[in-house]
Amino acid sequence: MSKDLTRSVRNVKQRRDIKRRRAIKIARYRGTTKTKNRTFLYEGLEFNQWPTEKFLLKAVKKEWAEDFLRIGRICLNSMSFYHDHDSGEIGDSLEGKGALVVQGVMVNVESINQHYMWCCSLPSTSRKALYSLSDEHNVIVRVDNISELMKRMEKAMIENGICIAPPHFGKVSYSRGSVSSNGGTGSKWLWNCFQKRAQYQHQRECRIVLTNLNSFKQRSERLFIDIGACSDIASISDKPVS
Repeated sequence: MSKDLTRSVRNVKQRRDIKRRRAIKIARYRGTTKTKNRTFLYEGLEFNQWPTEKFLLKAVKKEWAEDFLRIGRICLNSMSFYHDHDSGEIGDSLEGKGALVVQGVMVNVESINQHYMWCCSLPSTSRKALYSLSDEHNVIVRVDNISELMKRMEKAMIENGICIAPPHFGKVSYSRGSVSSNGGTGSKWLWNCFQKRAQYQHQRECRIVLTNLNSFKQRSERLFIDIGACSDIASISDKPVS
């Protein structure tokens, strides 16, 4: 085969590969809108990354997991709930208080609105890390439809008379105090809700954040809501016997 023909075949393959990658990218982002804050809107929900995770994991007590599948019972904690928590894994006095380094000085930033969150873990999180959060956790809940879970949370909050911003999902960035500008994590809406210190990075956490727009009227440390049976989007796996 001549060099010209070889080069022509190679160019055709390269063009096809470029078209294939473009088609895959378009398909992955179809239906999403990128915001000025570099987040993604999809079906009225907000995500820090897109495509998002395929599923979520959460270690809990077995009775809580069963209530979640049966009636969708969920406990949403405010950021301040964690400030005085006595567990070294769960408690964090700086929860929700983001930090940026500006001209060599660390600046703390937090929102005047109250945020409720449902904490969970990425699919790649080790089972050991999941169970280390609490001795009471004896099962793992796997959620296979993140968007549907967020929609049900939003609906339940509205039915409870709480005005909220669109539910917001994202991975936790363990960059507190190390981000020097708004070019990275700091550019995202509610970035302070998704930023923690590096000492927690083994948890590989992600979370759903719901912002209470009526913070001055309705404030509470914990909020229990029933979002309806979730057995269609979630399952339970028991803790292995050691």
